[in-house]
Amino acid sequence: MKVIDVVKELSDLGCQNILIKKLTYNDSSQAQINTGGEKGMKYLPFTRTELSKQTSKKKKASDYIFVNYLNFKWITDTGVHNAPNAKFILYPQYPESRLSGFLQGCKGAPREIIAGRHDNRFLILSFNQKGDSFGYVNFIDTDFNSFLNKHFENNENEIFFEASITNLISDNVVKNSINQSVLEIKNAIKFICEQGWIKSCRLNKKGEEIEYKARNGGGYTLEAKLGVVPNSDAAPDYKGWELKQHSGKAVSLFTPEPDAGLYNEEGIAEFIRRFGYPPKNGQKDRLNFGGVHRVTDKEHHHLTNLKLVVHGYENGNFTTDNGYIGLSTKDNKIVAKWTFVKLLSHWQRKHAKTCYVKSERKEVDGVYFYKYSPEIDLGIESTFKSFLNNLLEGVTYFDPGSNLKKEDGKWKTKARSQFRIKENDLPKLYKVYSAHNAYE
Repeated sequence: MKVIDVVKELSDLGCQNILIKKLTYNDSSQAQINTGGEKGMKYLPFTRTELSKQTSKKKKASDYIFVNYLNFKWITDTGVHNAPNAKFILYPQYPESRLSGFLQGCKGAPREIIAGRHDNRFLILSFNQKGDSFGYVNFIDTDFNSFLNKHFENNENEIFFEASITNLISDNVVKNSINQSVLEIKNAIKFICEQGWIKSCRLNKKGEEIEYKARNGGGYTLEAKLGVVPNSDAAPDYKGWELKQHSGKAVSLFTPEPDAGLYNEEGIAEFIRRFGYPPKNGQKDRLNFGGVHRVTDKEHHHLTNLKLVVHGYENGNFTTDNGYIGLSTKDNKIVAKWTFVKLLSHWQRKHAKTCYVKSERKEVDGVYFYKYSPEIDLGIESTFKSFLNNLLEGVTYFDPGSNLKKEDGKWKTKARSQFRIKENDLPKLYKVYSAHNAYE
């Protein structure tokens, strides 16, 4: 099977992007396949994640590792074969991630190619929006080398070649590289800037543009004009880039809802009734839950009486299998938890490549309009440990915007559990952070 035929089959299966790796001698069924650090995990969606006790006796071994289970299938000349025990394992101490268990229980798996430890092998990985992951492996030949030379610039410092499937099968061949990816996002933002003031809008599930009346429409409007349909998927927004619109002050990094504690057990309405507070403007029939909460705060928040805590992560190491970020009462009861296993995948896929875009907002006759700046910042390769380290230092923080209010005689809730950071502190999260002008 030619490589381009594999790419087309992945496209037919609903995949949008691929990773290609030249396998080394150590990439085998016994030693697992090295996929780099957290970056190697960003494309494949997990069915579940566990923090497991480390069995390695090496001095550098961390106490715990992340085991991420996949719905993985091998593509071969004989068809598509389910590999029920495939998983990604993240070793946080290095950091290093490895694909494991990909042959176990799979009758049609390409065992001879992987087990042979030959140097002239390559691997293709991809996934679709249904949560299915796919792999294809074969020997390097003239066809493969020709495909690589045609579509990719040299990436000797990278483990994977990375590309959009649409670009690979189009007639307009542009070599894929990080420089090309930067050019694509700059062109996209330039297109937005040239539209001037844009009426607040968003796309519905059908991809149709509709009016958006709330005050937080800057991000939705930006996404709508680039054809991005809002969804709960943690995958990046636009051609591998996560889009983050902000006003130039604090920036929302992500908005995961707690997955444990009273918040999860009794619901957000009951949570706000217990820990919310009346609005300062005296508005009746409303309770807010907000305010900046930092791990470094010495006292509990004066309005919510809660304190942000981190459990199971110390000095760069995970120390338990049930680590979490939590909100604690004065009697040390954790009433909301974001477990590490929930946050890991979400963080890495959202912040592998991030574009930060400043915007202005104005109101005309009760309608909001947005204008976007060509001055953008690009962050590449952020790790979950980096997020936690900055959280422990008070650089990143919890700043919710939730409320409970009565409308038309019924109580309605708004949930916004957001973790934020000051704009000037953004470079602390990324391996590479750079400023760009979309017109240059």
